[in-house]
Amino acid sequence: MTSAATMKTGSQSGVFFALLFALCATAATVLAAYVPETILNLWLEISISTTTALCNLFGVPVTIAGDIMTVNGFAMRVITQCTAMHYVIIISTAILLYTRHSFQYRLAGLLISTLLIIIANSLRLIVIGIIGSVSPDAFHIVHDYLWVAAFSLFVLGMWVLWAEQRFSLTRSAVMRGSVTLLICSTVYGVLLFAMPLYGKLMALITSPLFKMQIGGSQGVISFTGEKMLYSYPGGSFSASYTMDLMVIALYIGLILAAGDYCKQMIKKGISGLGVILCINAIVISVGGALAVRSGENAATLFLWIAHGLLLQLTLLTWILWRAPRKSLN
Repeated sequence: MTSAATMKTGSQSGVFFALLFALCATAATVLAAYVPETILNLWLEISISTTTALCNLFGVPVTIAGDIMTVNGFAMRVITQCTAMHYVIIISTAILLYTRHSFQYRLAGLLISTLLIIIANSLRLIVIGIIGSVSPDAFHIVHDYLWVAAFSLFVLGMWVLWAEQRFSLTRSAVMRGSVTLLICSTVYGVLLFAMPLYGKLMALITSPLFKMQIGGSQGVISFTGEKMLYSYPGGSFSASYTMDLMVIALYIGLILAAGDYCKQMIKKGISGLGVILCINAIVISVGGALAVRSGENAATLFLWIAHGLLLQLTLLTWILWRAPRKSLN
């Protein structure tokens, strides 16, 4: 049962909500790229101060010198991308648009989720700092791959708990979450192992799109290590594209953990992966074209925005699966 204090009469189509969320979250992500520097610096300072306070609480050595944070003797440069801003934007947008609940309940959810994300992100910085002090190689693996997937699942879990008002951690919920995390991690590991093959395939697919956008026949995209290398008359540009691997791993993990029939899993898998690959192909080709036409700064800005857009897909998956074609009331 849900009390009248937390419910709002009326209905909200699941598909309509998904479309509205995608549109508004995309707009918010784009606008965030143009937030004044003073606000970004304030948000960065909040993240650094929270991390410092938690380090002092747990007795972990920490020093701050500008944007360089040294945790347990390991120095890290903390930039805006390290502050979980994208996650705050995504879940805040979803909460504010979810009119199934009252405005007061949504406001409380927004404040609490933002606070939890800030704290969780600070704990992330502490953990990867300690890991980096032991093994720099392990730092890159955890920072670039494992924490991204784990943090996305954490935010998705917060959204599910808030939206469904199930704040008690039952045994079945813990087991379901653990299985989902295990499946996603396994799929992610397999994808990382196959990344050279996947990267070459995406380079082959996106090269014609890249050539078409720059209006020349000499442009080419190749995969080198963990980056896409754009070669064109007069220069070259490289960028990392590992976010789509995380999105694919999360998507497959959610499909398998949902326990649907085989036919449904195959249908959802093919359609969903097709959309993800198409989006990533567009991101790769447009990013390179921007680097050629407008410079590397424009390409970097676009990729920062695209990073936020890709993070939306996990939450969109839940919305469309849980409430397809029925009202959220």
